[in-house]
Amino acid sequence: MLKQIQSEMPEQLSAYMDYCIATATNGQYYPFHKFRFKVSKGVEPTLAWHLIREARRRASKPLPGMISKEGQVGSYVLTPEILGAISMIDRHATDGNMESIDKKNRPLEQA
Repeated sequence: MLKQIQSEMPEQLSAYMDYCIATATNGQYYPFHKFRFKVSKGVEPTLAWHLIREARRRASKPLPGMISKEGQVGSYVLTPEILGAISMIDRHATDGNMESIDKKNRPLEQA
């Protein structure tokens, strides 16, 4: 798709490159009916949407246990925000922190 943009409208290639990511620059994960109103001036929404969908497809991980009626396997995307939250949980959910939380939640006679 980018090759097509480069050959047909090279002056707009950099504008379309902004849409080669799974989420918007503010981290939001917009569906098309909201996304189409948020594209930059001069950018064709359906073309930009195609680039985002492709980026989401490349970044997605399968969920084999989730299969639609049509037989399609579900998927998910680990966005930078989700990865940041996972990292924070991983850093703060150490054994020491968990023991401290456990002690705070015990009844007084067990502490």
